[in-house]
Amino acid sequence: MSGLDGMETCRRLKAEEITRHIPVIMMTEFSYDKEAVVEAGADDSISKPPDFTELAFRLKSIGRIRYLTDELEKAGAE
Repeated sequence: MSGLDGMETCRRLKAEEITRHIPVIMMTEFSYDKEAVVEAGADDSISKPPDFTELAFRLKSIGRIRYLTDELEKAGAE
C-alpha cells in the first residue's frame, strides 16, 4: 500500500470529508491494540484468517448502522 499501513490508511480515509463515512473493518494478522484501531477510526476489526460467517455478520451490522444513521440524518434535515 505505497508504504502506508492499514492504520494510517484508515486515519487518512476518516480525515477526508468525502470518505469519512465509509465503514472500515480492519483485518489483520497482527495483534493491534483494539483502542488504537478505534482511535484510527475503524468501525470494527477482525483477525486473519477471518471466520467468514463472523465477517458477514459484522458487515451486515455495520450496513444496518449506516442505514439507520442516514435515516436519522434525513429526519433531522426535514
